[in-house]
Amino acid sequence: MSLNRRKKTAISTLCLGVLVYIVVQVTYFQQEFSPLKVLASAESEAHRLLKFITHYHYQCDNSLYTGNSSAWRICVDTTIGINADSNITKLSYSLGAEWDFSFEDILSRNLSFQQFIFLHKSVPPLLNKINGTHIYKTIIVPNDPADFGRNSFDTQTLNNVMDNLHHDKIDILKIESLFDMTESHELLFYLVKDKILSKVKQLHILIDIDKIDDDYLYHWYRTLYIVFHEGGFRLYHTGASDPLCLQVTMMESCRYYLSFVHNPGPSVPVLFPPSIDGSYDFEEERILDYVEDKSQECDEPYPFPNSESSRFDLCGFLLRRTSHRKCKIFIFRSAYLNLQPNPEFGKCEIISFVPKRDPSSSIPKFIVIKQSSPASKLIDLSDIIGNYLKAGEVNIVYISRADIFWSIISPILNTGVLQIVDHLTADVDVLKSTNNNPLILRHRYSELKRIEAFNFHLNQIERLSETKLYYQSSSSYLLRISYSRKTM
Repeated sequence: MSLNRRKKTAISTLCLGVLVYIVVQVTYFQQEFSPLKVLASAESEAHRLLKFITHYHYQCDNSLYTGNSSAWRICVDTTIGINADSNITKLSYSLGAEWDFSFEDILSRNLSFQQFIFLHKSVPPLLNKINGTHIYKTIIVPNDPADFGRNSFDTQTLNNVMDNLHHDKIDILKIESLFDMTESHELLFYLVKDKILSKVKQLHILIDIDKIDDDYLYHWYRTLYIVFHEGGFRLYHTGASDPLCLQVTMMESCRYYLSFVHNPGPSVPVLFPPSIDGSYDFEEERILDYVEDKSQECDEPYPFPNSESSRFDLCGFLLRRTSHRKCKIFIFRSAYLNLQPNPEFGKCEIISFVPKRDPSSSIPKFIVIKQSSPASKLIDLSDIIGNYLKAGEVNIVYISRADIFWSIISPILNTGVLQIVDHLTADVDVLKSTNNNPLILRHRYSELKRIEAFNFHLNQIERLSETKLYYQSSSSYLLRISYSRKTM
């Protein structure tokens, strides 16, 4: 009897374990999109990390190559990069400069830098010959709160170094080697969390892959993820110790040289990092997760306009502004669509732009229709941006033509005119005409996020097509999305 009971107990335990495993797996696959989830194998982690470091976020058109041994590039783009023509003294920190000092030499000879170099090894004589260098022998460690000895004996955090040297900004930070290279991602992680990177204009780091270890690779991916999303740095160049290190999958004994510029602002095109491994399925999952239903964040929402098929909400704070400011509602619409505001927004002037295809350009021209004038004329998108949208007025924009949204939103964003727009609503098809190309979805997701960077929040989404489930290919997914200015 006791034997049978033991068998029954063992079978029950096994069944319970299988049931728990099934529940965990179902929960995992049904959970919301999670870009920082741990992947199943070291090879998958390597593939994800390689995708991140080989797909740039920002295009630097002018850069200085720093030598044969190191593969960093110094961005010297106007306004965004380091000003190569300026004689104003600039400041750099270099952690663990190794035997090739071409990077430091260029900063001294070409760019008028004062350089602070921190070494955990003996100081090479060649380094002392470079002008404008201040060399310190010390061990730089992460500012980990759990490490109570991090600013004692021969170790220091970068936080402590900057305080002691009375530096409140750094033009270039280069992290090449540490006493313990396994701490390199941890050092960078805490530089983000402590807001130290917010004081840095340009960042250059080295990733040393000794072996394909899933935990080590994951922590590097997580760190680079927050460098982008929380630190605001955009990757513009990656070099490697061997060209094969940049192909197909990450290899052991590879060194990667990454160069970042601080966020250039929403008027500059920036691509978000690939979603997980950059495949179409993951890019689709990310953009659809972004456009899931959002709760209404408007105070006193007012429906606009008077057409049931084209209704969305305007926030009450806009209505209050129209009492003492001129108000204009700009509608990109079809020729047959005639929209009128509800009585609350009756003081606003409506100006319509009807697109007319231009065979010589992907951006259409527009016929202008104004309430105050029956006459119409043909103009360019640049004319709309330059001559119709005015600072100091309440500007409400509604793009009701989903077929032109993706062709006009990037030029609108590039001009920075959204800084003077109070509300943006658009009919958008996030999946149409992608041809299963993940780069198109990555670009579209980046542009939607760029709208938010103009101090907007996404406060309303309405599905205009059938409900879409993840992992189901579709040629169309039509939405009406609304962005409102943050009031703070």
